[in-house]
Amino acid sequence: MFCSTGTFKDDSVLGLVSSPEQVAESVGLGASTPSEQTANGYLFQGYSDVLGGNGTYSGSNTTHTITAGNYVGQRSGLLAQANTGDSGFNSVLNNGVNGSTEDIVVTLGNLTVGKVYNVLFFETDAADEEPRGFAVTSGTTESPTLWFAFDPNQYYVGAYVLGTFTATSTTQTFNVGISYTNSTYALLSTITSQLNAVLVGTPDGSH
Repeated sequence: MFCSTGTFKDDSVLGLVSSPEQVAESVGLGASTPSEQTANGYLFQGYSDVLGGNGTYSGSNTTHTITAGNYVGQRSGLLAQANTGDSGFNSVLNNGVNGSTEDIVVTLGNLTVGKVYNVLFFETDAADEEPRGFAVTSGTTESPTLWFAFDPNQYYVGAYVLGTFTATSTTQTFNVGISYTNSTYALLSTITSQLNAVLVGTPDGSH
């Protein structure tokens, strides 16, 4: 399921999922974010959400193929002085949603049963400069944990998790959670889960 994790510094990381023409669905998360296209041709759909009666938000992208839920608010200004060199990608990463100490739940929709999909999850926070880790889970499979909040520098802007799966239904659910937050690998109640963007592509080029 999860085949790659790492850090990124520019928009070349988007090529891990597919070519721009093979993108099946996408979203740049945040509060009423617009659609953004990167300099290398990847379109991130905009996003809108609502506050539910249980005190958490849920929402979807403009094509209603990706939904996210179980988060408590949105953030902007996350890139701070960091820069990918791509204004469209910067705009996507500058926004995100944040949860509590609970996972953010992401559901991909409108999938074709039997088709292989790649999915990229992006997290960055160069504003707080407080290192912390995240992991993505689907069913019983969990990605390795990796840091995503950095002091801005020339080597990295954020972190990603890449997954590959064959659709067994028209939906696939992932949990994006906080894993550890300091050198003692302890959870801190002041640190919450976060997600900036999701990109899904079909490696065979069919939709």
